[in-house]
Amino acid sequence: EWTDAINLVLNQCNGSYGNSAGEVVFNSQIERRIQEISSQNPSLRSILEIAKTKTTGIISKEFKIFQQSFMDNIRAKQLFVGEDSLVQKLLRNNADTEVWPSNLIEAVNNAKNGEFSNFLCPVSYDFHDSVINAPILLALSAVMELSAHKLNNPDLMSEFKSSQEFDHDWFSEAFDLTVARCLATGLIHITRES
Repeated sequence: EWTDAINLVLNQCNGSYGNSAGEVVFNSQIERRIQEISSQNPSLRSILEIAKTKTTGIISKEFKIFQQSFMDNIRAKQLFVGEDSLVQKLLRNNADTEVWPSNLIEAVNNAKNGEFSNFLCPVSYDFHDSVINAPILLALSAVMELSAHKLNNPDLMSEFKSSQEFDHDWFSEAFDLTVARCLATGLIHITRES
């Protein structure tokens, strides 16, 4: 888990440099590593920031805003409501593509009947639903450890990868906004872990 890894870095820095200097070294190292990892996979940025916050107990101003309940509605609208929504941008940008990855449709349909269905796209776009909901399902799996949905299955991971490769921008934005929605609805509790 990311939180465990970040906690190990903090303990190593504090052990090597003492608590005051260790904190300075830790912040420098962890920020650099978060930048490096998220430059390779932008979807991980919010997860890494949450793990860092859980480790340090310091909630950034940005996260304090994200934790406000009204932010869920704002993020849901960004994703799904109106002509300028991100889902409409996805559909427009890929309108000429005849074949969309669709192997996650069973997982999407199962999730639509589950307790976190309010995070999924509220409108069905038929064969597009797999790509639309893939980053949302993966974000929920990452932050909520949804083993009940069996999303950690290696076969499904390759399907998530196909959806990510289909439209990187949609995948990253939908993943991050879903994590932000989880913060706003209180599904993610940021408390310091020791």
